[in-house]
Amino acid sequence: MKKAIKIITTIAVIFITFFIIFTVLSAIYFGSWEDGKINNLNIYYNKVTKFCLAAEFEWDGDTENMTFTVPDEYEGIKISSLGGFVGSGAPTLFYVRVPDSLHPEVVSSTESEECIGVINEDTVTYSFTVKLGKNIKTFEIFTYKEYFMDANDNVIYIVETKYECSEDNKYAYTENGKLYNKRTNQLIY
Repeated sequence: MKKAIKIITTIAVIFITFFIIFTVLSAIYFGSWEDGKINNLNIYYNKVTKFCLAAEFEWDGDTENMTFTVPDEYEGIKISSLGGFVGSGAPTLFYVRVPDSLHPEVVSSTESEECIGVINEDTVTYSFTVKLGKNIKTFEIFTYKEYFMDANDNVIYIVETKYECSEDNKYAYTENGKLYNKRTNQLIY
């Protein structure tokens, strides 16, 4: 009987120890995400895992600021992803956000050309160029083109994003504003 109690106690201690270690490590890993900003570009990074990704670019509405650069690093950590997953796995999109004040009538958006509404002479196209550094190696969640519609399915504006990739990037290259995998020559996304 004493032997059974000793075994149960040992198992309980091991389980509790494992649970405490798992809880502490999870808190360090998932809770270590921080955010920053460089010239209207939102950055998310984790100093523990040394992972950093570029998120949304908050365009200020100035047509002089339609070309921007994703830097090689932030806070000493290489920016290695466009979009991705932050914290406990929350998806984080890399895209250009147009100020709501420019088009308050917008109620929906889509990336799918099959689902877009009516494009007419009043539709505005905003064309952005994103310059990527040498460290970007994953392209998790990002856009090339997005359509924004009003309540009547009229396309109010289109955001086009073209990419330029550093020649020093080992993972991707660009052609006609699109990203391609350097190893397979496949279009990314």
